[in-house]
Parts: sequence; C-alpha cells; structure tokens
Amino acid sequence: EVMHERLPSPWNFDHSILQFKYKDSTYYIDPTISSQRGSIKKIVTSEDSYGVVADPNQPGLTEIPKGKNWSVIRAREDFEVLAIGGSARLKVETYYSGSEADNVRDGFKSKTKAETNKDYVAFYANDYPEIKIVKSVSYSDDTLNNAVTVFEEYEVPNFWKYDSADSR
Repeated sequence: EVMHERLPSPWNFDHSILQFKYKDSTYYIDPTISSQRGSIKKIVTSEDSYGVVADPNQPGLTEIPKGKNWSVIRAREDFEVLAIGGSARLKVETYYSGSEADNVRDGFKSKTKAETNKDYVAFYANDYPEIKIVKSVSYSDDTLNNAVTVFEEYEVPNFWKYDSADSR
C-alpha cells in the first residue's frame, strides 16, 4: 500500500514539503529536516512522493518528483604501529555528503559528546574489543556543499596476535 492510496493521517506523513518555482524550475524543500544544507539543486526530499500543494488550482495530492540522491560516504582508516607485538593507533576520517551528511549532522546535534564517543567506539569494538578512544570524536561541517567530515582517534591495545598455527 502506498501513501496516496491511504486515508489522510498525521501518522502516514509528518513532513511539510515546500514547493517553489525559481528560474523556470520547480523545487521541493522539506523544512522539517532542520540539518539539511547545501545547494538547492542537490537537496533531497523525503522518500514520500506525494504532497498537498497549497494552491486552489491544484486540488488533491500532487506527485513530487524524486531528486537524485547525491549522498556519498568515504572512509579512511590509518593504523600506526610502533612496535611488533605492541598496540596500534587508529585514525579514522570519514566524509559524508548529501542526505548522509544531514544524518550525521543531526546525530551530533541530538547526542551529548559522551554518547557520540560511546557510539563511535562501539562500532570498532566489534573488531577490537579492547579499543580505547584517544581524542573525542570531532567533525568539520561544510554547509555550502552539504558535507561533513568526522575525525576519530583510538588506541588498539594488543593489536598483534600470536598465530600458533604458523608460529608467528
């Protein structure tokens, strides 16, 4: 069942989509996504594809064309190993753009620094159970291009494991 086949209800759709025309183009903005940034041509509205236009000449639901989702996630993980058998320093830099940047930006706004650090450490704790945060998670925000870069730094104790099968 799709939204335009349902009866009106605030539980089916709780967004307000703004439609406006500029230079022979029609744009749709969701002002309820308060973390959204970037160029008007790259803003992505919600996945719902119908809305009510506040225009007496457009009664009923109007189809909202889906814009291209310009989202990108690129992660770089650098391990610095000072000695064989010792610990390692893990530095992570993750770039988010488009709606992914909106989500990350919203996450930083809605959580305390302690909660954010805990969530990020938990992600790597699956692979490195003894991991410890060295610096608080931070980020830079390029609002013009709607991009967020997150910076993390950890210590991974006992990075090296003895392989008894190969004796190394």
